[in-house]
Amino acid sequence: MAMPLRPILLAAPILLAGCTSQEGFPSLGPRPIEYRLGDLPAPTGDCAESPGACVSPPASEPAPAPIADDPALAARISALLDAARKGGADFDVEVGAAQAAADRAGAPESESWIVAQQALSRLEAARAPTVDAIASLDALALERSRVATSEGDAERLRSAEAEAQKIADAQQQALNRIRSRINGG
Repeated sequence: MAMPLRPILLAAPILLAGCTSQEGFPSLGPRPIEYRLGDLPAPTGDCAESPGACVSPPASEPAPAPIADDPALAARISALLDAARKGGADFDVEVGAAQAAADRAGAPESESWIVAQQALSRLEAARAPTVDAIASLDALALERSRVATSEGDAERLRSAEAEAQKIADAQQQALNRIRSRINGG
């Protein structure tokens, strides 16, 4: 019975690979021309005698200069945070009236229920400056993520976003409580 030829043909390259010479391969180190052309710094010390044996570490980049705070950016962040705070104050003025209307709300579509829904709408409208300020702060953060920004400005922006979000979260909780009360919850 004849032995299949296929396994022998597949094994042949593997067996022949062992017969190759391991000497005479070129070095992967820098060539003398690379030093002369200025691509690499010239070797010194022990490396000067056999430059192919030593590789100099790449020159390190100088540290970037610190970025100064941008007064215009600080003013913009401050204005947006003030708008969020004002939205919070306006909301706080309306929340008492909306809560009182919700407490008096009757069955759906009754006169007292409609009054409570209108108070809830006014409360939602009072929240708009806070939501707008958060959207503007988020857009500003995205814009500043694409350009160099000082650590101080970045921290100021993060802090303003966090404070504005805290105001908005408190407003949302109040709205949910009042909405639930109006709907009989």
